[in-house]
Amino acid sequence: IESSHVLLEPVSSEKESRSLRKMSSWKSKVRTPIIFATALERYRTARLNEWILRCKSDSDAYLNGQHLTKYGVQVVVEQLLIDKHCRVLFVMESHMTPEGALIISEALRNNDTLVKLFLSHNKLGDDGTKFLARALSCDNNSTLRELSLCHNGITDLGAEDLARMLASNETLTHLWLGSNKISDLGLERLCEVLISKNKTLQVLSLEWNRFRSYTKFNILVDMLEQNESLMLLNLENCQLFRHGVEQLIDSAKKKENFELLIN
Repeated sequence: IESSHVLLEPVSSEKESRSLRKMSSWKSKVRTPIIFATALERYRTARLNEWILRCKSDSDAYLNGQHLTKYGVQVVVEQLLIDKHCRVLFVMESHMTPEGALIISEALRNNDTLVKLFLSHNKLGDDGTKFLARALSCDNNSTLRELSLCHNGITDLGAEDLARMLASNETLTHLWLGSNKISDLGLERLCEVLISKNKTLQVLSLEWNRFRSYTKFNILVDMLEQNESLMLLNLENCQLFRHGVEQLIDSAKKKENFELLIN
């Protein structure tokens, strides 16, 4: 006997099965990167903690290539700068951002043990440079003597902040700024402060920046003639005019205990 009721299509029809499989696959794809990111972060944290445990108190700390997040920088500051009184800190090629530089700069204001800080090949930019420069201005820090900021995307804005810092800082002796984006204006500001105010900087490294204006050579020459503290100036691979280079070499020869690196 033929039923008078229309048979309902099973819930698990082929069409719905395909949809469910597709949805399940999509959820799996979304979940996998999240799980991977979490696992990667745990691995990096464990690796950072392992390196920190190896560091002895009142000594040098090498944390290059650690891929530091905001949390990682906080751990470095708390355990190495505050607890272990680290004297030299290498944090190069660690993907550090301006936010990380801010955390370090706040620690520098109250630090009386760190002597050398190497932050080359990071992502500090002008903002991160500004944070560090302010922390090293006036009497905020009287301990740090060497600072490396090579390859950090620093422009003339960052160079101006560093120049203002050098106007009041009487402790810093070595400043490395190679392979950045500093041009004529930044060079001029740095030279001005080395002529009129700063009497303590001994090493200034500006290699692989671009100084294109011939008129800026005059202030470089003036700086070499009037500054009495600088012992080494690195201007290699800065695309300088040949005639200007010859002028600088002549000025450098007249100074005692001074080395000019230039080509």
